[in-house]
Amino acid sequence: MKKLRSFLPYALILSAVVMFMVSCSKDGEPGPAGAQGPAGQNGAQGPAGPKGDTGAKGDTGVANVIYSAWLDVPFAADTQHLPGGVIDTVGWYGQIAVSKLTADMIGKSDVKVYINLNTPASPQVLALPFYGSFSLFNILVPGGIILQSNVRIGTVSVNGTKYQQYRYILIPGGVAARSVIDWNNYDVVKAYLNLVD
Repeated sequence: MKKLRSFLPYALILSAVVMFMVSCSKDGEPGPAGAQGPAGQNGAQGPAGPKGDTGAKGDTGVANVIYSAWLDVPFAADTQHLPGGVIDTVGWYGQIAVSKLTADMIGKSDVKVYINLNTPASPQVLALPFYGSFSLFNILVPGGIILQSNVRIGTVSVNGTKYQQYRYILIPGGVAARSVIDWNNYDVVKAYLNLVD
């Protein structure tokens, strides 16, 4: 009986609290909302999340890669004047204007140049420099690319179809170092950058 007497005051207090709470609301529904309190302070910034999948466009930074369309590049004779008025052709050259290629970028960037030996519909693309049945290489200068060859390999048009067009890709410093792309394999580069011929 002693145990019941010591429990009885707690049971009565609990019943009173429950009845008080139920009687405070109308038809068992909550009362109106109170005024909004002041906004709290912003917390510290959390750590950066993991790098997401960037898909076929490759790693972050590829958006900074600059590339041209396929360009028509005429070649001219590279000559030297010899005694007796003789003019000797020592090679052939072409030029591609690249306004974004500055002196600073030449030292910090990679520039890839490609030639499509065949037609746009049936490409046969080589990365420069190329040494084989002929030699073809590029020299970077502020504002452009100079192409040099031992054969005349400028763009030509045969029956309205173009052959021997050129394309350049300017890769700012840091982009190539973060990727495992083989910039000398045009098919891989084309897929990596989603290039359209």
